[in-house]
Amino acid sequence: MPQHVRIGSGRSWSTWTFVLAMALTGADRVCAAAPAERVEIKSGWNGLSPDGPEQTRILLERRGNAYLMTGTTGHARQPQPLPPTSIDVARVAALVDAMEQPRQDGVSLAWATSLQGQARKVLDRGDNWVRREYRLPQQREMIDAVAGDPQRLRDALTKGYGGSLHTDDYPDVAIRITLADGAVVTAHSASQHTLMLPWNRAPGGTTFSADISHALAALLPSGSTNRDRFADAMSDLELEEILTGGMRSDLDRIAADAGAAGALHQLQARFRVDEVRFRTTDNILFATLHQPGEAFDFAVRLSLPLKNGALVDPDREFRRVDSEIASVRLSTAMMLELKRLPQDKRVVRISSLGGDFQEIRRESVATSLAAHHQWPDVVANPDLLTNAVEVETEMDDSVWIVLADGRATRYL
Repeated sequence: MPQHVRIGSGRSWSTWTFVLAMALTGADRVCAAAPAERVEIKSGWNGLSPDGPEQTRILLERRGNAYLMTGTTGHARQPQPLPPTSIDVARVAALVDAMEQPRQDGVSLAWATSLQGQARKVLDRGDNWVRREYRLPQQREMIDAVAGDPQRLRDALTKGYGGSLHTDDYPDVAIRITLADGAVVTAHSASQHTLMLPWNRAPGGTTFSADISHALAALLPSGSTNRDRFADAMSDLELEEILTGGMRSDLDRIAADAGAAGALHQLQARFRVDEVRFRTTDNILFATLHQPGEAFDFAVRLSLPLKNGALVDPDREFRRVDSEIASVRLSTAMMLELKRLPQDKRVVRISSLGGDFQEIRRESVATSLAAHHQWPDVVANPDLLTNAVEVETEMDDSVWIVLADGRATRYL
């Protein structure tokens, strides 16, 4: 009799059907389907807690028609051994299947739809932050539309997963699967949110597949670090946080269109403009300006003083953008680093270290440079950073400093 396999989406297939389906869909998958010989799972957490850091380490090795699970769990400095356990092939196959699925560019519409009633309740509360902060009629209309439309709710959730963070909560999960044909498939997430989406796979790139989370939860023993994050249920507090993060940029753009239309028109004549926020208390427009027609997408973040909704000195601001981009382009060391970026990861974020408000930042940079024994002249005179810029890319969390004289170094 064929055994039944429970896969991540909840469907139950016979083993024969499962193998046939994997073969037929192989052309659309990340890599060819093959059984796993070895699975390594490292799940850790740290934060402001006397119980941290915590870590669970799992090893699954093929033993005939099953897998042997061994590992440790508990406090990272005093882990306790887990009892060796035999794991059914189907549970490991579900994880392999989930890891090999085609990329998903957002949370599933079905999951967003299941959250719609809860989202409406959260967003309809008069005391929530987004209602207090965004009071224009157009903003209220958008909030109501997100609560009432599953597709717009899905989009807001997807954006919110990347746009909302909180402190003192640092989960980290890494999966490494060695297949029978020698191929290696990996996935990693440090997401703070429900299901720990998205997952960064190699090969395959970033995906919002909840099937990875579900399959992982089915493998991890009860009480394992982060296991409770892989359930679909979301608290009202977290849902509000994610939706606020997902809607913020669009709500801020509505406010900017209402109060800074002249400035936006001036900027859009020369740049692609996004990440806009208009601060009415002091008439400051915050925006990221993208220089069109470049091999790299140079994105300069600025704070711009306004008067009567228009730029106070547009020519000065345009020269400033040109100068900051030029300082990066003319730095041989920085450009050599940027040319290593893949074609789909060429957004280069630039921010100035000049101005009175950046004095503390310049001192912090100088301290970091001193710790790494770099640029003693800058360490001795942090004012040399006044004409410097910080550079970030999409590849990792590192930050580079580029000086006006062309020197460049990674300091974070």
